[in-house]
Amino acid sequence: MRASISIIAVVLVWLLPGVSLADEPPQLTAPITCKPNICQEAAEYLARGQDTQAIDAYDYIVTSVETPRRSLLYFLLAALHLRQNHPDEAMRSLVRYRDFIRDIADDQLPVGQRRADIDALEKQILLALDRTRGVTATSPSTPSARAMWRLPVGAVGLTLGVAGVIAGAALTGLAGRCLDLSNQCTDVLAKVPNTAIGVTLMITGAAAGVGGGLLIWLPPQRHQ
Repeated sequence: MRASISIIAVVLVWLLPGVSLADEPPQLTAPITCKPNICQEAAEYLARGQDTQAIDAYDYIVTSVETPRRSLLYFLLAALHLRQNHPDEAMRSLVRYRDFIRDIADDQLPVGQRRADIDALEKQILLALDRTRGVTATSPSTPSARAMWRLPVGAVGLTLGVAGVIAGAALTGLAGRCLDLSNQCTDVLAKVPNTAIGVTLMITGAAAGVGGGLLIWLPPQRHQ
């Protein structure tokens, strides 16, 4: 009777829509153990599903903790990065793992981290990379916020630059002359300012004009 009930339960689980034993995320475990507290903490993070903390802890172990075969952790890091939707980091970790096991026989590797498992994980990472790049490639390209103000600011700079050069040239040519046509200035304030002001205006105007022209002429940056 109990056997019949068990069989019926298994069949119902298999038949019910949306229920699949294969949907359970794979249980990740560390392939090595070590004595420092950080190793125990990393294992606890991993067991609790705290992937971000586990990644930080295992990154520290592979770079700073002297323990045999610590580079085996790169496979685990690749799987964790993939689970966190970081396919670029996952691929980098998987490449490091491949380099480490290049001269190690397959039967000497931990179960679940052998070359067939590497190939399977690599396919998943490549699919994730394709999805990420596909979304980026299909999103419309729009002008950046910086480009939106280039034209008006450039036009203002160019206009002020041209005006400054013209005004500076005029002041330089009239320096020391009377403001009226009588040419009988008795007050210094009645004379056109000296040459320095005109030259300053020309230099400033030229700089503003060049800057404004560059803002208009340079192609706007675009982002995806």
